[in-house]
Amino acid sequence: MRLVVLLLALTAIPGHAPGHAHAGVVHLHDNKGAVYLSGGKGGAAMLEDPAGTMTIDQVAASRDFGKMRTTPSFTSAYWIRIAYTTANTTQPWYLFLGYKADTANLYLRNPDGTYTVERSGLTVPYADRPSKRLYGAILFLLPQAAKPETVYVRLTTREPDLTIAIDSQSTVDGVRTITFTVVVALTAIILSLLISAIIYYAASRDAIYLLFAVYIFLELLYRANDQGFLGTIFWPHAGISSLRLGVLFDGARIIAATVFLRAFLNLHAVSRLVDYLNIIFAATFGMLAIACFAQLPVRASLLSELSLVYVPLWLVSALVAWLRGQRQALLIAVGWSLYMIFSVSFGLKELGIGRGNLVVELLISHGRSLGVALQTLFLSLAISTDIRRLMRSEQYYSSLASTDPLTGLSNRRTFEEQFQREWSRAQRAGSILSLLIVDVDFFKDYNEVYGHAGGDAALRFVVERAKSTMRRGGDLFSRYGGDEFVVLLPDSDETHAMAAATRIHDAIIEKPLPNTGSPHGMLTVSIGVATLRPTETGVPKELFDLADSALYVAKAQGRNACVAAGASSFTPA
Repeated sequence: MRLVVLLLALTAIPGHAPGHAHAGVVHLHDNKGAVYLSGGKGGAAMLEDPAGTMTIDQVAASRDFGKMRTTPSFTSAYWIRIAYTTANTTQPWYLFLGYKADTANLYLRNPDGTYTVERSGLTVPYADRPSKRLYGAILFLLPQAAKPETVYVRLTTREPDLTIAIDSQSTVDGVRTITFTVVVALTAIILSLLISAIIYYAASRDAIYLLFAVYIFLELLYRANDQGFLGTIFWPHAGISSLRLGVLFDGARIIAATVFLRAFLNLHAVSRLVDYLNIIFAATFGMLAIACFAQLPVRASLLSELSLVYVPLWLVSALVAWLRGQRQALLIAVGWSLYMIFSVSFGLKELGIGRGNLVVELLISHGRSLGVALQTLFLSLAISTDIRRLMRSEQYYSSLASTDPLTGLSNRRTFEEQFQREWSRAQRAGSILSLLIVDVDFFKDYNEVYGHAGGDAALRFVVERAKSTMRRGGDLFSRYGGDEFVVLLPDSDETHAMAAATRIHDAIIEKPLPNTGSPHGMLTVSIGVATLRPTETGVPKELFDLADSALYVAKAQGRNACVAAGASSFTPA
């Protein structure tokens, strides 16, 4: 979890420990930004306590300490012994534990031979940890020690990570600054893409973009939790393990990414084999995440290591789709390729390869965040490319040919096609659909009095006033024929549909257009309103007939009215 340092520590030679006056003692120097303790070097040794019952006095007297190693047991406690001195330094130094430890207790020997205990770990609330200088990290401030001093750390953990270091205050502050900068930059990129995805969905009502938005949101949560920001900012007084919470976010984001890619690349049609592999992997990953959260013997780091599987799988999926004619899939392939480079390097680090080299660890720590940003950015570019492709497609030009030339609205053909699509979508989703049929009252008389040119102007007036009341991008306002218009309102119940009809009616009479051929003395409209929840066997004509019947009632009542099918009506006084 740590964004390992260490621009400030590049003066240290990777893997080289400072000179020792005493064997096994870490001599801290002001010109050394960080000292890694691994493999038994640097004064660190480890003792396993299988029963977890040893006392600090038993541990201090034990001769069973050995070389630092991984911690494979889920039930053992582990003790780390560290000898150090601050005789050659003037600044504070911190013990950093890269272990994802549930509990981490530091034992400091008092002059009378007793020990003071400082308690930390992922299950300890952030506000109660002894040091809070790095987001979510497990840090202990080491006491000044003019002579060699020995401290002990007791760990309980389910993870094998071996990263442990002693960092100077300048290093910790530098890491904090770098961490904040990287996280803010990554968050800004992901948030901008999330907003773009929501706008795409609002404009097109295509579920693809909603799936993308869900994936981006879960990626944002996962990253914020992984860097310790969620616990630090939102629940500093709650002992919620960021590791346990992180596996749920990790499982959810991988499933969401898989669902999005399957839909966007149309994998079921492209390659059933590749599609099934994605389904199987996502299901397996989700079950492993749940098992880890339930504290079954599944490591959280295993999920990170599985990036060595799912990133290449998604890359292959994108390449297969591209080879079979989906041009936008190439951008997805490029994005996943960049992410794969950094994910593979992170997976190798988790397996212990490349550890201890400051340049490599810096690249891995910050590079993975860069990989996420680039991968997400290329996904967004792929979506943008897909939108542009659709706009340039034959379907787009066909829709232009289906526009009513007088009013600029979509014509009857376009309405009927969209009506069928929204009906089918509502059937699948179990949602409701409303329809308004708007008829200009006494329009034949208006034409006789003011002529056809005046009639055309009146229709444009009705359209202009009605369009000013439209509040949702997904609603469709069309000219159905002659002096009749239709408004399709997805996901709107009768109350909202009646309100929309009333707004249209009121907008038209708000600026009266004289009509001497009408008993009302001005141009008015009658509106029939109907709402249905489409059944599996239903057809759009059912909804249209209901709205048409309501319109007939409005006309029978003297026109200049809004009537809902079989329900309420509105007629101005």
